[in-house]
Amino acid sequence: MPRMSAAATAITESAVFVTPMEPPATLDEEQARFWRELVGNFPGGRFNAGDRPLLTELCRHQAIARKVHEELEKMREWVLSAETSGVAKRRAVFLQLLRTAGEETRVISMLCVKLRLGTQSRTEKRVAEAEHSRMSIGARPWDVVGQQ
Repeated sequence: MPRMSAAATAITESAVFVTPMEPPATLDEEQARFWRELVGNFPGGRFNAGDRPLLTELCRHQAIARKVHEELEKMREWVLSAETSGVAKRRAVFLQLLRTAGEETRVISMLCVKLRLGTQSRTEKRVAEAEHSRMSIGARPWDVVGQQ
């Protein structure tokens, strides 16, 4: 039997399949579905046990945000511009849900940054530098047009 080269051995060792982390039992079914979708979109070893609390909170906030947006969609048919007491109460509920939706969006965004899920976090430095070096360093067309 021929010997395997060091490169072939390295490839064989790195080709080990890693199963994605399972969602914690504390998540409900909808939150666990968010977890599986998120973790399933990344390589098996991308998340570790230290990421579990942030992933858990992200899935919880995604479920809350979805429910808030469903309620806002139901309110789209409401008349909120009349000046009656009933409409004023509806308007207050609508504005409260809008604030809640904004807060959920901020929390989800912050958790995504902490987990490095954004495209900027996934772009390798050498790729970004190569793209930047290909950019032209001269005057941009829209800068030159006004000077003629």
